[in-house]
Amino acid sequence: MKMIPIKSKEFIAMGYNEEESAIYVEDKQEITRVFANKSKDEFEQFYSSKQHDYFYLYVLRSLQHKIVQVTT
Repeated sequence: MKMIPIKSKEFIAMGYNEEESAIYVEDKQEITRVFANKSKDEFEQFYSSKQHDYFYLYVLRSLQHKIVQVTT
């Protein structure tokens, strides 16, 4: 899986893992969050959204996710 750099106020990179069907998002605090059971289409919608920050905050509040990596 390759993380794609994003210019945003809230996060810095995102990627899609096809084997896990999961979206990975790394935020400015260097926390990587995994959103499981997501389709490639949902990833593309997230990636191409004109309102990345708003969409990301909405997803964090409304969908279950797990933290897989905290880098300090």
